[in-house]
Amino acid sequence: MVPNDTDTAYPYKDSTISNAVLYILSILFPFVVFLVGLGFNRRLIVFHHALLSLLEGWALTTGFKQWMNLVGRYRPDFQDRLARGDSSEIDDGHNSYPSGHAAYMFVAMTIIAWYLISLTGVLARPARFNFPLALVCISPLVLSTFVAVTRPADHKHHFSDINAGSFIGLACGTFAFLLNFHSPLDEHRCGEPKLRGADPAGDPAAGKQEPMAERPLQRDEA
Repeated sequence: MVPNDTDTAYPYKDSTISNAVLYILSILFPFVVFLVGLGFNRRLIVFHHALLSLLEGWALTTGFKQWMNLVGRYRPDFQDRLARGDSSEIDDGHNSYPSGHAAYMFVAMTIIAWYLISLTGVLARPARFNFPLALVCISPLVLSTFVAVTRPADHKHHFSDINAGSFIGLACGTFAFLLNFHSPLDEHRCGEPKLRGADPAGDPAAGKQEPMAERPLQRDEA
């Protein structure tokens, strides 16, 4: 650390969004959204794949975050942490880059946004009121943005930290969703879950599946 470094001389503050609230927003909230979606489309395989996307997105995000934390950038309140003398706070003070709050919120909210876009078909099937419907679908990203911007305000991260965390979350969330669902841009298979191990070439019905919001629950999909 550079002596008299103004970038690390901010006073220590409690987090606006605690770790407990972060876990509720990035794990429990998506689960509730997918559960409500199950009530509408009544397809357990869609519910399963949505949760799988969230799990895999979290795993990818954690991998990137832990690896990038090796950079060891000081938090903006690092000097105050040294003055407080708490060893755990001092150790955590080296983990400014990237922002975990931003990364985990964006991976969860990105998956929710793609899930809603797929459920409604807003990008695949032009219809009236698509614009307001699209705004509703991407509204979870407003929540992730709010959580991200609280981090510099609480002196926990620099703005470049939350930019990096947000990008990681967006990228991992999109990758995890597309790993488990067909493209939300595909008019015929919009958001249909991908069946791993299935052979599309040997299935005459492949590519002709009904939209996820219109197919009834099948026993073999439970």
